[in-house]
Amino acid sequence: MDYEIINNDDHILLTIKGEPDILVLNKALQESLSLVQTLSTPILFINGHQLNKNFKVFEKHHLISQLDEIGFSKDTNFFIMSDMSKEEKTLVETFGSNRSWKIKVFKYLDQVETIIKRTKTPVI
Repeated sequence: MDYEIINNDDHILLTIKGEPDILVLNKALQESLSLVQTLSTPILFINGHQLNKNFKVFEKHHLISQLDEIGFSKDTNFFIMSDMSKEEKTLVETFGSNRSWKIKVFKYLDQVETIIKRTKTPVI
């Protein structure tokens, strides 16, 4: 699995591609942490559309349980773009919510862009 980390003005973009590898993703998350911590509203956008297949359910659960160990704050917003099934999406968001993480999964880029804008400038 390959990855690329891009520092945008309002979020950090982590693009992952190829064959899913939990160890590589863990390393990518560790590398992106310091960039995410510099943002006033911490947002990590993980683009997984270029993966050959999705991570297995137990791998997703394991990664979510590792976010504390990696050093992420509970204030961090994780927006994931993936072609997960509706059931997988619900599981991931529930895994995160049960541990007080802000994790949302989307299928399309425009959905992610909209939620990033709303998170940065909430409507009163």
